[in-house]
Amino acid sequence: MGHGMNRLPRTLGLALLGLCSTGLLANAGLAQTRMDRTRTSEFPAGSAEATDIRQWLQDHAHYLNGNMIGELDKLGTLTVTWQAQQSDPATPDDDLPLALPASGASGDRISISSCGSDKLEQQSWRYQWAGSASDGSWVLESYHYSRTSCATED
Repeated sequence: MGHGMNRLPRTLGLALLGLCSTGLLANAGLAQTRMDRTRTSEFPAGSAEATDIRQWLQDHAHYLNGNMIGELDKLGTLTVTWQAQQSDPATPDDDLPLALPASGASGDRISISSCGSDKLEQQSWRYQWAGSASDGSWVLESYHYSRTSCATED
């Protein structure tokens, strides 16, 4: 009888472990129905894409005390990271458009960073889509400027 009592907790523990594992696996499947996709691209200063990105920043500019946040005349090489939420995990990241979008979906983010043409000025903007796809806007979450060398060694 003493041995049977020892088995009951062990058997019960294994059964509970099995139930918990099954629940975790089921929940893991649900968690995968919505995932982030990220695409990062780099564009040299003066390229057609860099011109488009500059225009996008101008179109979505924010102002503080009447002054635009950011110094667009000091842009150099641009790095754009677009993070979009999706519900179809089979869709490849390459389907994210290269052009910066006029609209987005809840949770979408765009980060733009620049190493100035003099390699001494770094700027970065981070936007998030706020609102629905049909009634929302890109909202500036953060802007950073630093006068620090951003040159990379080849």
